[in-house]
Amino acid sequence: MVSVVTFLSLSLLLTAGLYASYTDIRFRRIENRWTFVLIGAGVLSQIVFGVLGYTSPTRILILFGIALAMAFFLYFFGLWSPGDAKLFWGISLLLPPPLVYGQVGGLPTEYPPVALLINAFVPYFVLFLAITLVRGAWHRRGKEGTSPPSFKGVVDVLYRLTAFVGLMFALIEVLPFHLGFFYQFLLILSGFYLLERLVPRSYQRAFLLPFLLVAGYFVWGNAMGFARMGALVLVGYGVPKAFTLRLGGGAFVQEIPIRDLRVGVVPAEGIVKERSGHYRKVELGRGKYGQAKPLFGGSSRGLTERQAAELKRLDAAGYFARFGGGLKVEQTMAFAPMLLLGTLLTLWFGGTFAVALVPLVRGMW
Repeated sequence: MVSVVTFLSLSLLLTAGLYASYTDIRFRRIENRWTFVLIGAGVLSQIVFGVLGYTSPTRILILFGIALAMAFFLYFFGLWSPGDAKLFWGISLLLPPPLVYGQVGGLPTEYPPVALLINAFVPYFVLFLAITLVRGAWHRRGKEGTSPPSFKGVVDVLYRLTAFVGLMFALIEVLPFHLGFFYQFLLILSGFYLLERLVPRSYQRAFLLPFLLVAGYFVWGNAMGFARMGALVLVGYGVPKAFTLRLGGGAFVQEIPIRDLRVGVVPAEGIVKERSGHYRKVELGRGKYGQAKPLFGGSSRGLTERQAAELKRLDAAGYFARFGGGLKVEQTMAFAPMLLLGTLLTLWFGGTFAVALVPLVRGMW
């Protein structure tokens, strides 16, 4: 009976994951019927495994709550689409307990959603850096070389790195469990990703200011620990920051006709209406448009249906002809394939793949 339920769960997981990956890559959408089937089948499979003694009602409720909370949190902050959130929730519920429970380690990853998220986001971030490097280098091809960094630029980089070390120290101190080397590095990567997505670059300096004081406190009390964390931050924050700023200009931005805008598209520039009635483009995140009225904000969740329709109406009326009727938007990477890869890694390692790498990393460190 257990083998039959496990086989059916795995078959549905792989079939739905492959199809969702195809539609996400091809059409940039994930059909609701597949995600709802996964969620319903996941709830049913958890009940069956509970009856067979492989899980408990308490663990099922915790699993259900953790998966739902993580899916909603990442959607609310614009880190993935509603389709990705529902797909993640369904996969988390459908993972067979006999294959993914029982893992121990420095991080409480015995619940499938945590392991699935780590196994999906780490390859996603590595791929993101690789594409940023390749596309950024191609985008800059044929242009003049960059000028040497100024003194002000060097000070700004040191300021951000030092403050980010303070931020990481503060997070680690408040966590109720101990984080090993590998998990500290994952925390830094996650922190970098969230900082870049949630805090506009024009406000990052002010946001990091309090953590500069925290960094000073830790330097005074734990200089060696600060140096070790600084080295991790340099690799986990400094290098990605350099990629996205120095090489990533234009790497994930594309100008498309406004008439082709879709709901959820994230603009990389803004449009404001002057008092004279004319429209012009502006840089998002500056917050200073004078007397001009912005047509949309800089939400990472993208354009709403109403905003997209209004932009198309104005474009059709010829109001945007002065700047060509185009708008720069962020190019997003399909996340469903990463969730499929995360599912395979979770099943293969019985949890997060980091457990198999920790001994190797400790030996190298």
